[in-house]
Amino acid sequence: MKFVFNDKNEMIGFLVCMPSLSKAFQKAGGRLLPFGIFHILKGLKTYEVIDFLFAGVKKEYRGKGVDSLMAVEIVKSAMKLGFKYAESNQELENNSKVQAEWKFFEPELHKRRRIYKKEI
Repeated sequence: MKFVFNDKNEMIGFLVCMPSLSKAFQKAGGRLLPFGIFHILKGLKTYEVIDFLFAGVKKEYRGKGVDSLMAVEIVKSAMKLGFKYAESNQELENNSKVQAEWKFFEPELHKRRRIYKKEI
């Protein structure tokens, strides 16, 4: 987790990340008990991928680099801990502001989600 405070000691931004547990959940077969918990606990100790879960910046500080500052600091911390890759949370393809934040990290699009609607 990273937090940013202004000169009045008010929190103006936060970013929450954690090691990806996707592989651990796959190995557990979607089951926590009786043995799935061991895969998940091991996944918390052996990691390569960090998941960016969610972030927030106060409205008046948006577009001023607060989010980029937090991302850079998280990446520095993650690299020290041995992470090699990062996964961002779901974001719109046409959200150019968010997409611009990732251009310095050599991003690779490898997942795409779509929602379809049909009246029944």
